Amino acid sequence: MFSDTAHLPIEAGPLSAALQGWKKSLSVAGVLALVPEAEAGKIPVLQSACRQHGVALAGAVFPALIDGASEVRSGVRLICLELMAPMVVMGGLDGPSGQEEFVERCGALREVVDWGSAPPILFTIFDSTLPNLDTILRRFADRLEDRFRYVGANAGSESFAPIPCLFDGFSTFERGGLALLLPPHDAVAVEHGFKIPINIMRVSQSHQNTIAGLNGRPAFEVYQEMIASAYGVAMTADTFYSEAVHFPLAILSGNSLPQIRIPVALAADHAMTCVGEVQEGAVAVVMKAPSVEESDCVARIADRLGPGLAGLLTFYCAGRRMHLGVAQVSRELGQLAVQVGTPNQFGALSLGEISADSHGDPVFHNAALVCLGVTQRSA
Repeated sequence: MFSDTAHLPIEAGPLSAALQGWKKSLSVAGVLALVPEAEAGKIPVLQSACRQHGVALAGAVFPALIDGASEVRSGVRLICLELMAPMVVMGGLDGPSGQEEFVERCGALREVVDWGSAPPILFTIFDSTLPNLDTILRRFADRLEDRFRYVGANAGSESFAPIPCLFDGFSTFERGGLALLLPPHDAVAVEHGFKIPINIMRVSQSHQNTIAGLNGRPAFEVYQEMIASAYGVAMTADTFYSEAVHFPLAILSGNSLPQIRIPVALAADHAMTCVGEVQEGAVAVVMKAPSVEESDCVARIADRLGPGLAGLLTFYCAGRRMHLGVAQVSRELGQLAVQVGTPNQFGALSLGEISADSHGDPVFHNAALVCLGVTQRSA
């Protein structure tokens, strides 16, 4: 699946040297590129280098990269694919026609490569500013049934300002999606380690990623009361942004991990905008985000992945980082590398994560880690 990886400055010389080497040893190689937001302006340099060497390119912009247990905000992480994965990348997924086209094109990828009866992985990266991602994921479930195993992450600016955060060798795309078809692979894990409290609420009014009502009342009023009664925190409109990351909502489903939604904006009418769509009528609870010590996230991932991995591609939620702080994130990533048994961990801070539920349908999360094990030795 992944044959090699390198963290390089986005400069013509180092890029050309790496691409030329991969092209020579793997004549049909392509690369997946992870670019930190601070370096997004250099994407044309990367595109030019890939075109020059005839290497297919797919990539995305994230708030920061992960290198071992550290954050990196410079350079590019190139992940070499022995056979460039069949892919779809396009913008304009905030409208029905774009969604239909994207789902249809992704479905057609299943016919490109025959990997036998086991479902291949549809690895997706979406623009985090899409307000209707759940709708797109439901289209996957309705139209594509069990053709794929789903896993993915969201890209974009840490400020959630709209930017063209997806790209191929020629163009950049905004409000879009990128899908790569990867071979069947068991070493995949998505976890957040949250424990569910007992006080539940009903989402009585919502539109896309905005919750207007909980239990038939203005959303923020109910949210405030739940936090005060359960956790003793007197949240106000002024402290909402800094405190809400520690008290996300969880949408409950019997078929998947609780789907975490971090509130990120508060309107004058007390409606709350979240990272990720929230369906009207959903059952929700207010969570207290755990510390590293309180969470079993790392242990669950290590148990799921098993031993013997040569490397680990990890997407770590930026909201989880905001809750824990840089030092604790580094600690958690370090524990993950130790428990999985590989020092070769690389990836990016993500703005939402995608897994499959028990029926195989894709679902969206916040505050999670997405891990794909690398079974071949990477540099």
